[in-house]
Amino acid sequence: MTRPAFILSALLLLVGCGGSVAVPDREALDAAVRDYLDQKTMQLKIVKYLSFEPDGDGRASAVISMTHRDEGAARVRVRFRFRFEKRNGAWRVVAHEKA
Repeated sequence: MTRPAFILSALLLLVGCGGSVAVPDREALDAAVRDYLDQKTMQLKIVKYLSFEPDGDGRASAVISMTHRDEGAARVRVRFRFRFEKRNGAWRVVAHEKA
């Protein structure tokens, strides 16, 4: 198998198996999402990133699969698109919408 074919196969396998997409600066983005959710009194936690789209100008958007933060709660998953801005070197969420 050629290298490009191998890479394409690996990417398709990753997507097909439901893996998270690669997200640069993941810890900082996770922290921004947690802060935003706490401010909105949304008791959710991140399951995985379904997409991540930086615009190269200090902004990005991501579709994130989430579930309830409480271990005893129903395991219903929801998806939101979060919009991020990077200010003074730190990411923050500026908006979210149902995805």
